[in-house]
Amino acid sequence: MSAVIKLLDDIKGEVQNEQTSHDAVAAQQQSECQNEIDFRNKEISDATDALNSANSQLTSCQTSLTRAQTDLSNNVLNQQDLNDQKGQLDLIRSQDEAIYVERVADHNDAMDSIDVALDLLDEIFSGEESFVQLSTLSAKMLKHSIKLRATKHYSPVVSVFAQIAAKKVLADSASLEKVRDLLQNLRVNIQNSLSDYQTQETSSVDTYNSRVGDITTSLTELADIETSLRDQIATLENCVASQSAIASTASSKLSRNSGLLGQAQNMCNNFVEEYKDSTAKR
Repeated sequence: MSAVIKLLDDIKGEVQNEQTSHDAVAAQQQSECQNEIDFRNKEISDATDALNSANSQLTSCQTSLTRAQTDLSNNVLNQQDLNDQKGQLDLIRSQDEAIYVERVADHNDAMDSIDVALDLLDEIFSGEESFVQLSTLSAKMLKHSIKLRATKHYSPVVSVFAQIAAKKVLADSASLEKVRDLLQNLRVNIQNSLSDYQTQETSSVDTYNSRVGDITTSLTELADIETSLRDQIATLENCVASQSAIASTASSKLSRNSGLLGQAQNMCNNFVEEYKDSTAKR
C-alpha cells in the first residue's frame, strides 16, 4: 500500500513539476507574444503616420504642380500673343516708313522742279528761248500734283506755264512775276506739307517705340516668371516623385506588419489554447 501511495506521490510531483515548467514556458511565450504584438502595432502606427503624411504632401504637391503647369501654359500663350503684337507693329511701322520715305522723295522732287521752273522764268525773262523745256516741266509738275494730291495748288501754275509754252500769252514782266509768286507760294505749301508729314512720322515713331517698349518690358517680366515657374515645376515634380515613393514604402510596411501582426496574434492564441488544454489534461 505504501508503495502505491509513493507512486501516486511521485506522479503528482512529476505533474506539478511539469505544470510549473509549463507555466514558466507559457509566461515566457506570453511575454514574447506581447512584445511582438506591441512591436508590430508600433510599426503599423509609424507606417500609417508616414503614409498619411506622404499622401497629404503628395496631394498638396500635385495640386500646386497642376496650378503651376496651367500658369506656365498661360504664360507661354501670353508671350506668343505679345510677340505677335510686336510683329504686327513692326510690319505696320515698316510699311509706314516706306510710305514716308516715298512721300519725302516726292516732295523733294517737286520742290526741285519748282526751283528749276524759277530758273527757267529767269531765262525767259532775259529773252532766252526755253518754251520746250517749260512745256516738259509743266507736264512733270502735273504728275507731281497728282502724286502729292495737290492738284488745286498746281493748277494755276501749270495752266499759265502751258499758255506761255504755247505762246498764247505774252511772257512779259508782269505775267512772269505772277507765275513766280505762284511758284513760290506752291513751294511753301509743299514745304509745309513735308513738315506735316515729318511731324506725323516723328509722332508715329514715338508711338511705335513706346508700344514696343511696353511689350518688351512685359516680355522680360513674363520670361522671368516662366523661368521661376519651370524651376517650381521641377521642384514639385521631385516632390511628387519622392512623396509617391515614401507612400509606396509606407503602404508596403503597413501591409507587411499588418500581416505579421495577424500571424503573431494567431500564434499567441494557439499558445494560450495549448496551455489551457495541457493544463486541463494534467
